[in-house]
Amino acid sequence: MPQCDAQRWPKLFQNLRSTRETELADDFPMHVVCRWIGNSQPISAKHYLQVGDRRPLLKSAAECAAATGRFASHGVANGFP
Repeated sequence: MPQCDAQRWPKLFQNLRSTRETELADDFPMHVVCRWIGNSQPISAKHYLQVGDRRPLLKSAAECAAATGRFASHGVANGFP
C-alpha cells in the first residue's frame, strides 16, 4: 500500500459508533436506539452520546422555514427553499 500523508483517526470505530448513536437519539427513543446499537442506556449516556450544536441549528432552520412558508410553496420533498 502506498504511503500517504493522511493521519490515522484514533478510535475510528468508537467515534463512528458514537456519532451514529447520537444522531439516532435525536430522532428515536433511547430504549430503541440502545436495542439497535446493542448497549444499555447507562453505557450509552456515559460513553457514546455527544452534545453538539446540531440540534439548535436544525430547530432554527425549521422555525425559519415555518415562519417564512418557504417549504410550503416549494414542497419538502427536495429540501431546498
